[in-house]
This record gives sequence, structure tokens and C-alpha cells, in this order.
Amino acid sequence: MFRIEIYTKPGCAGCEKMKALIKGSEYESITELKTIYGRSGKPNLDFIKGRGYNSIPVVRVFNDTKEEVFVGAVPLKYLKKMIQKVEG
Repeated sequence: MFRIEIYTKPGCAGCEKMKALIKGSEYESITELKTIYGRSGKPNLDFIKGRGYNSIPVVRVFNDTKEEVFVGAVPLKYLKKMIQKVEG
């Protein structure tokens, strides 16, 4: 089974767009929103920066053996393609 993480911060237009796309979709229940803002968001910020990402939102689709990561707000049909890659 795959999971989705979306790294966001307040005031980010792309982040808000991704949140709106996920809300009410078939992916909402398996998506975790992770803030990179403030003290509590520092581990998340360190995680994405450690992987070389300097823009948000960062969307991570993964399971135990594979992962796909992309930056920016994208349509759900693109997200579905990333899911298909992860699921094999």
C-alpha cells in the first residue's frame, strides 16, 4: 500500500492548491500534510532540504520499496501516474 506526504507551509499558494485537490479525493485518507513552518516543522524542513528540494509543496508518494517525489501543485491525474509508478 502506498502513502502520500505533502510538505507545506502557511501562505504558500501551491501548497493550498494541493491541499484543496486532495481534500475530498480518494487519496485524502492516505495523505499526511507535513508543515515545514516553525519549530515543530523543522524536522520536515530538514528532511526535504536534505534531499535537495528548495521549493514547495513537495509531494512524496511511497511504499516500503519505492518512492516518487515531485515539487509543485499538479493535477490529480499526474498524482495518479506517480502512484502507478510506485505500485508497479
